[in-house]
Amino acid sequence: MEPFTLDYLTKKESDQLDMDTSNKSQYEYELVGVLVHTSTDITIIKERKPAPGDPSTERRWYQFNDSNVELFDAKDIPKQCYGGPEQITKWDTNLQKCYSNISKTV
Repeated sequence: MEPFTLDYLTKKESDQLDMDTSNKSQYEYELVGVLVHTSTDITIIKERKPAPGDPSTERRWYQFNDSNVELFDAKDIPKQCYGGPEQITKWDTNLQKCYSNISKTV
């Protein structure tokens, strides 16, 4: 996040950027939520801490989709957020042809 801070931009404008990495950790954040908007909102949020009585020490991700709340596998975030390869079929209206299985990386 450092390149997006006022401190960084001010130093950059005055050519006072240093290569000191000792304070870089203050700009590191942990991803705790993703908001995906298609025709409806889908929100994916990481729980703050395990539920009381839960033997698991890992924090789980939940998907909030309209009225449904479900456990969510964080490995699916790229696929659910328009990332990774996708097989699509595209109709070309100019040539009146259908192109199948176009591999597209978003």
